[in-house]
Amino acid sequence: MDSPQYQELGLVSQEQQPIDQETVRATWKFLAGLSSNLTLVGPCLFSNLLGLLNVVLNILCRKLLPIGRLETVGMVLASIFAVLYALCALWAYGRDIADEIRVDDADRTMIPLTEEEMQRQQLLRLLQENQGKKRSSAKDVFTNTRPLWHPPGARGIYGGAAIAQSLAAAMRTVPSDFAVHSMHCYFVLAGDSEIPILYHVERVRDGRSFITRTVQARQRGRPIFTTTLSFSRANSGGKKKLEHATSMPDVTLPDDSPADVKRRLYNAGGGPFESHKLGTVNRDSSKPEDKRIRRCMRARGNISEAGGHHAHLSALAYVTDSYFIGTVSRVHDIPRFASPAELKAALNALKNPSDLDDDEISRAFKELKEEEAAELRRRLEGALSKAEDPKNKHKHKEVGMMVSLDHSIYFHNPWAFRADEWMVTEMESPWAGEGRGLVLQNIWSKDGTLIATCTQEGVVRLKQDEPPRSKI
Repeated sequence: MDSPQYQELGLVSQEQQPIDQETVRATWKFLAGLSSNLTLVGPCLFSNLLGLLNVVLNILCRKLLPIGRLETVGMVLASIFAVLYALCALWAYGRDIADEIRVDDADRTMIPLTEEEMQRQQLLRLLQENQGKKRSSAKDVFTNTRPLWHPPGARGIYGGAAIAQSLAAAMRTVPSDFAVHSMHCYFVLAGDSEIPILYHVERVRDGRSFITRTVQARQRGRPIFTTTLSFSRANSGGKKKLEHATSMPDVTLPDDSPADVKRRLYNAGGGPFESHKLGTVNRDSSKPEDKRIRRCMRARGNISEAGGHHAHLSALAYVTDSYFIGTVSRVHDIPRFASPAELKAALNALKNPSDLDDDEISRAFKELKEEEAAELRRRLEGALSKAEDPKNKHKHKEVGMMVSLDHSIYFHNPWAFRADEWMVTEMESPWAGEGRGLVLQNIWSKDGTLIATCTQEGVVRLKQDEPPRSKI
């Protein structure tokens, strides 16, 4: 079956042609070349004109200045005029180029700007925005054509949906020979699955080797998500290049028998991807930062060929947010739902409980409950002291709030995978503190190619002990 979650976004308004900056630059180049030629031929032309004027004066006035003196004066004046004209044209051309391009495509090093140049650049940008507002403001606005997934118990839409559709919108504005290589996202507000999202794409820069876009997702006129993306031209690094990559861990991919596929789809709870747990490295370590959580994931069904490889990139971006920030609590062996009361509270937090029947709710939480129950059984059945007993160890440690703040994806080999085939992920949390946690993730394709590296920071707060109440 084809998976509809990753289809291209619909265009809100008609296409408009962008302002042709190349025409402006070509005009300045022509004027600069013309002025340079005038520097060479100008004196000769001016001398001939003065010679003709000398003949006219000879006929009319009979009182002529020496021809040599007139030619000398003419050559000097013509030379001064041509040089000044050339300098003015070159200065204007240089200002235009300096205002338009501030980054060298070769080494991507920033060119320092003076305060005056910064002010002039800001003024120029404002003028260009005001002049092109009617022509280009509606051109790069997209919207979702289907309701977005709202996971059971979540405060808003699944964050991977905003990531994937922002990427899809940005890819609609770049040439086909450019591929995304980095994406930096911020989650601003919880998204509402019942309200369409408008994705506003800004064409920040179009270079020979790199293209930059920003996308802002809005609902009710307010931004709920923002991201900056960078695209690179294929094979722009040249034939000689440095290469290395982290190897995929030695894992066994799940069986694709009909019974196993049916079980994974049942446990997915209606979500658009399948997931299979591969285990935890250094599970018994007392150091949370040493643990590695491994899973394999793929999009449900077969992604339609109509969307091309862009659909697979969007699907990859979609799944990168799955099980991500939860790694922080998992490496501390703190379950997301520490008790039946916690699970009930999560169910009560559903946006529209009436839209989900009992079977679907059960499917959504079935896998999570089984994982946490298995973890508790493992700890209880082991040779643990009372101090290590999970009931004592985490008696006062329960997750009270877990929200993603930012999300970054580095696409290493954007053409070397299919998102509807198994992809292996390994997650770790090198740091947590101050009510926040950081998670790193590597993703490999089925054949072991490192295709992406992700980072995410989020709010991870524990429930605080209530102060004892007075009995008086």
